[in-house]
Amino acid sequence: MARLTAELRQHLGVGVAHQIGACDADGRPCLCRGLAAVEEDDGRLSVLFSADAGFELIEAVRATRLVALVLARPTTHRSVQIKGDDAEVAMAEPRHWAWLEPRRDALARELAQYGFGEAHVDAWYHVEPGRLARITFTPRAAWDQTPGPGAGAPIALDGNAP
Repeated sequence: MARLTAELRQHLGVGVAHQIGACDADGRPCLCRGLAAVEEDDGRLSVLFSADAGFELIEAVRATRLVALVLARPTTHRSVQIKGDDAEVAMAEPRHWAWLEPRRDALARELAQYGFGEAHVDAWYHVEPGRLARITFTPRAAWDQTPGPGAGAPIALDGNAP
């Protein structure tokens, strides 16, 4: 099974903005802001988001099991896209709530350099109790999406050539 490289694992926690995308059974795209992405012990990725904001995403992933995650760091524009084809949707467990604060704080540090205050980031990270959802998937392929000459280039995953 493919796993993230050490560099990609490090990228998950540096203050990245998360976007999760999928297409429904008719091919219509949908997108949702993610709040945290963590590599599980088995190598799969779990991405947290508000079930209220991602209701269309939830239905699309349940229908197709396909998902794309984009992780973009505001201060460097380093952006990575990771795709999976075995995605599962579930409500977050109590342990997942602990992932939010460190990711929120890291993104707040990134965005503070552009004049965005804590209230802005707090609004992004507000999730009603019981409404934190999770998509878990095996990373099958990754691409560099950073603007510039390398945009679109495949990124090798551990155990899987690009």
